[in-house]
Amino acid sequence: CLLLKKPNLEMLTSMLLLFLLLN
Repeated sequence: CLLLKKPNLEMLTSMLLLFLLLN
């Protein structure tokens, strides 16, 4: 999938999601 092709983007999205959830 696209996640495997762009791990950096996926990582960034995960970080953003976690950040929003924590705050």
